[in-house]
Amino acid sequence: MKNSSFRFVIILLVLLACCLYLLGGRGAPAQAKPGAPDATTITIWHTDATSALQTIVADFQAAHPTLTVQLVYFSDPDELYRQYLLESPMDGGPDLVHGPNDWLGMFVAENLLLPVDPSFDLSLFVPQTQAAVRYHQQDWAVPATYGNHLMLFYNKNLVASVPSNTTDWITLAKSLTGGGLYGLVYNVNEPFWLIPWLTGHGGWVFDETLTPPAPDLGSPEMAAALQFVQDLRYTVGIVPTDYLDYGTAEELFVNGTAAMIINGDWALNYYLETFGDALGIAMLPTVSVTGLRPQPMVQGTFYMFNANQTKKDLETSQLFVNFASSMEEQLLWPQIARRLPALQAALADPLVQEDPILQVSAAQAVIGRLMPVSMEMFVVWEHVYDPLVWLMDNTISPADAAATMQAEAAHLINVIPLNEGWEIANLNGFDSGGNYQIPALAEFNGYLYAGVWNASDWEHIGAQIWRSASGFDWQMVDERLLNGVSYLIVFDDYLYAGSWDGNVWRSADGLTWEDVTIEGYDLENNNIQSMAVYQDQLYFSTWNGYGAEFWRTPNGTDWEQFQEGFVQGEYQSAGTASAIFNGMLYYGVGNWPTGAEIWRTDGSAWTQMMAGGFGDPANWTVSALEVYRGSLYASMYNSESVQVWRTTDGTNWTEVVSAQIQVGDLDGSTAMEMYNGSLYLAVGSWWEGVQVWRSDNGTDWTQVAYDGLSDWSAVFVNFDGGMTVFDGHLYLGVTDWDGGEVWRYGP
Repeated sequence: MKNSSFRFVIILLVLLACCLYLLGGRGAPAQAKPGAPDATTITIWHTDATSALQTIVADFQAAHPTLTVQLVYFSDPDELYRQYLLESPMDGGPDLVHGPNDWLGMFVAENLLLPVDPSFDLSLFVPQTQAAVRYHQQDWAVPATYGNHLMLFYNKNLVASVPSNTTDWITLAKSLTGGGLYGLVYNVNEPFWLIPWLTGHGGWVFDETLTPPAPDLGSPEMAAALQFVQDLRYTVGIVPTDYLDYGTAEELFVNGTAAMIINGDWALNYYLETFGDALGIAMLPTVSVTGLRPQPMVQGTFYMFNANQTKKDLETSQLFVNFASSMEEQLLWPQIARRLPALQAALADPLVQEDPILQVSAAQAVIGRLMPVSMEMFVVWEHVYDPLVWLMDNTISPADAAATMQAEAAHLINVIPLNEGWEIANLNGFDSGGNYQIPALAEFNGYLYAGVWNASDWEHIGAQIWRSASGFDWQMVDERLLNGVSYLIVFDDYLYAGSWDGNVWRSADGLTWEDVTIEGYDLENNNIQSMAVYQDQLYFSTWNGYGAEFWRTPNGTDWEQFQEGFVQGEYQSAGTASAIFNGMLYYGVGNWPTGAEIWRTDGSAWTQMMAGGFGDPANWTVSALEVYRGSLYASMYNSESVQVWRTTDGTNWTEVVSAQIQVGDLDGSTAMEMYNGSLYLAVGSWWEGVQVWRSDNGTDWTQVAYDGLSDWSAVFVNFDGGMTVFDGHLYLGVTDWDGGEVWRYGP
């Protein structure tokens, strides 16, 4: 939305709505397909804490007795968002989503929404809500309410009226602060609450003079806004310096400990129920140094159509949205929830126009700026958040916070288009808390299996195994109080799992698992990071405190230690990567002081093929071994550089990567896999996120995934077993401290 004069726009909006009302718009719905389908049930996911949507559903079912609408309420909007991304690709989730428009960008990018049927007349809705659903030249939702904007609430028992400018407002708040009372509270760490002060200082999140718009977070206006909010807390002292999130701020306000709160229109009904006539509502005061009104972001709530619902359910969904868009049902929003309706004729109704509280809300909404729908807006939110937290903790200057926001957001937005072809295949550790690392992936009997390292309470480390028939819908099939699963491999019609603890277990069906850990096995043995099938035997390596050990079995139950020819060293790690090349089994072994080693065997004895990390002791271990185009490739664990070497005979090695791939702040982890005739290399980076590179000849490399695949917290790839091919896609498991992730790449 363009910056507008408040008085002109509000008059124009009301006049337009009144004209529609007088011309017959009162009863005119946003027309969709006529008629009712046969008996069916649809589901709506929503976050409406009032009974408004429930009443609309009840009215609809009374009008259509053969149709059923099931409402599923989410108290946490982020949870609804995550679950929809997880379930809808698998023909799950709801038929309709009732929620904000800032979900549209991601939902559209993932092909999870249907465009609005052309028979819906969106011109009947408030212009801002029309613009809010427009993305890539199509309409993706039908408006339900108008607003979702911030404004100022106050306790009339403490505040008689709110001054119109920030100078007098701050003076008032200071006079109210002290003796356990605060002048102002709000959700200080959330970027959404920063936006009004950014606009009030003349700034915006994007430079819209550029095509396409680019982040504009490092502007002098942003620095001024950040200085303003920091001063409210530390210099002026009207905002508590203790921990202050959404719930804490609201509690302080409703219990009378805070005189004023900045919050959204969604809270209006709750505050009215709490305070009654003692509730005051006002527009945010003009910023004195600029003379500008703060413009909060504005949007509303919307009905979005799941792209994967059946045709029959779609007919019912369209019928419901059409019904909910009628004048009578639209007026339920101001009646029950005290929220502005999206239908222009309903906004002009006396029910809204003669309500002084709703008029203040409407006045604040009209001068707001439309929240961008684009994918880039997600990036802005993420990269504003951390510097804002640091600022409000008083650990960073406003200028440095603004510069950090801009640098990080601009960088990632530049690489978003470069991650085309990648999509997340699970969400936040398979929706299970504590699943931070996914080191193991393997196909077995038509399923993709994932081994997980879980530390939900940091005392009982959990090993979990999940599986999926499609790569998206996951089911947990085993959970043990062990260190996490580190490797998965198929051998002799069983799926075997190795753990960081050195345990081995197996399953014939993927559901029922038995422990086949070696009898007489030293309890100090641990770190099964790679397993291999060679000459009809299953091999794996462990570390026992004195160096690497190698074990093998022909049947999964009769084990023998196989050390012939292998020189065990005190500083060796377990074998970390393996491959079959030219008829021999190769294993990479770590050695901390001297550098990685590579050994090979023909099944009778081990021979060392490389020591000293190819002349670089910083190459501590071998992250992955992969055969590609007649050569054996070895990627190194090196925290300073990316190194990949190759050999055609196992003896003579050539470096093929380091000069081309430059990644700052490595964690050293790498993984390799061959896919569609190319060799793929995944690289971990603490500050830039996981990257993936591709070579079509083993020498020249092209980057195909940037900066954590657009998730900058995905920083670690999981060595030899963390990449695999399943059902025509390349899968990659990564470590993310917000929840381990599986990503996939391909058609």
